[in-house]
Amino acid sequence: MLQGGRDLLADGHDGARLVRNAAAWMTGGIERPLRIGRHPGQFAAPARLLEGDGHALSQLRPVPEELAELDIYFFNSRNNYNDEEIAALNNFVRQGGGIFSSGQAWSWGDGGAQAAVTGYPGNRVIMGSGLTVTKANLNGKWLSWAKQQCAV
Repeated sequence: MLQGGRDLLADGHDGARLVRNAAAWMTGGIERPLRIGRHPGQFAAPARLLEGDGHALSQLRPVPEELAELDIYFFNSRNNYNDEEIAALNNFVRQGGGIFSSGQAWSWGDGGAQAAVTGYPGNRVIMGSGLTVTKANLNGKWLSWAKQQCAV
């Protein structure tokens, strides 16, 4: 639960069950069709799934007027939103909206802990929630393993 607002879920990959459960959790089990926004061109498979469940989906960039009409907003945590869009997303959550952020931060971990915190675009949105993706979360060993896997 975010301070003064609804919920935020950060995930590394999309999954049908996770998406459905997250939508229900973020909206407190609202018994009406949800109004869900997604960043243009992203989350096509979850969008089809949720539309099939009877929810209304739209593609939009995070602007206050459009976010105000939504229950949940889906975005890829690697999106480089500008300051106004980040402020709109943070205000959306403070007003009771839910955001679903999905993505990975492997490459930002390579630059050290500070680069992961300040350079990873998803952190600019989620930092106010008390969550932050850092190199320290990777425990070094996992990062070394991931580098070896990518080199193969």
